[in-house]
Amino acid sequence: MKVYYKRHPLLVMLISVVLSIVLGIIVLSVFVLHKGKKNQTHTYATYTVESQADSLFKGSVVASTFADYTKDVSLGELSKVNVIEGQEIKAGDVLLTYTKSSNELSSQEFTVKSAENELVNAKADMTEVENKDVSLRTKFTKAKNDAEKQVLNDQIETNNEALKTAQRALTTASLALEQAQTTMANQVAQQTISVTSKTAGNVVMGIDSETGPLLSVVSKETFVLGKVSEYDYDKLKVNDNVKVETVDLKKRYQERFHSSHLYQKKQQEI
Repeated sequence: MKVYYKRHPLLVMLISVVLSIVLGIIVLSVFVLHKGKKNQTHTYATYTVESQADSLFKGSVVASTFADYTKDVSLGELSKVNVIEGQEIKAGDVLLTYTKSSNELSSQEFTVKSAENELVNAKADMTEVENKDVSLRTKFTKAKNDAEKQVLNDQIETNNEALKTAQRALTTASLALEQAQTTMANQVAQQTISVTSKTAGNVVMGIDSETGPLLSVVSKETFVLGKVSEYDYDKLKVNDNVKVETVDLKKRYQERFHSSHLYQKKQQEI
């Protein structure tokens, strides 16, 4: 080394300076790092989870019951729609009336018409006889001699017989019409089929077509139909009480969870 130093003194000095500088940098770095660790203060943020996050699901509000009523030609000819749009009905109310065609029914309709005409004629005859009785009695009052009064009296007695006959004819015609109408009503009842509502609700009129319903009955009661994800399903049990909040955050409802993924809405609003 001495021999090398004597031969290359400048190179040895240069190497020594470089090594000194590198060693100084290492020592200084260790010192600064150690001091920095000493002065460093560790802080931690803690959070407390008070409750599980709300579950979100997509859903819609639908009627609890919904029934369509289409035209049924097997029941006969649709003769009447007994309800109107928006009408509130109860279970058992008549919605549609069908009538089956029948020759017997047409024959009875003719009988009723004939009885009505007989009654009209009987009333006209009765009115004519009554007017004649009034006229004869007026003449009898104004008669000036006994002979004239005797003639008028005979006419009054004859007219009284006609009056009794007209009264009997009127009574007979009234009874005949009543009987014909009763028979007609019975036949109509046998030929008429009424379709009643199975549930209570409001009427929504449809379109008279082969595919569309004539009308529907939609219940006032509604429920929220939604899908619960597999991540939330294990958190719920059948008949658990849950709170459902609408997207607009304006309404909240107390609900009951069903295994069919339905939240049955109660009437009260929170």
